[in-house]
Amino acid sequence: MKLFLGFLGASRTCAIIVLSISGFGINANDPDKQVLVTLESGGSMSGIAFDVNGSLLVGSEIEFFNAAGFLSGTALVGFDGFYLVPALPAGSYYGIIRRSDGLGDYLYGGEYCGSGCNILNGPAVVVSQGQDVLNIDFINFIDNVFKSGFEN
Repeated sequence: MKLFLGFLGASRTCAIIVLSISGFGINANDPDKQVLVTLESGGSMSGIAFDVNGSLLVGSEIEFFNAAGFLSGTALVGFDGFYLVPALPAGSYYGIIRRSDGLGDYLYGGEYCGSGCNILNGPAVVVSQGQDVLNIDFINFIDNVFKSGFEN
């Protein structure tokens, strides 16, 4: 399959001309055989993930869900504690970190998210068209996990 894409910029209409698909040809010079689509630039979210002691949560997974509760983007926390979730359409998102050390999942904002937790109960982060939202940091307070089971 061969494809030519003429990109005119974010949120602009451009032509995609398919030159051949499995032996079926379309004359690239015939303007009636073009398919018009709209390309939209997505936004992104990034930040750092660490615990209350400042230890980076390397290898933990960050997930963002849209307002309907569907998974919209994921990232792994790198060795520098940084993560980046690219290409998010404009909208409200709810984040969760799934800790790689097994000490539980936490909503963006620091709330522990155990069994039956609704991710949409956390604070929303709004992404506008083409916006890069910075400093969406996940700070985890693991003391909340242990209070009921390990304190006298």
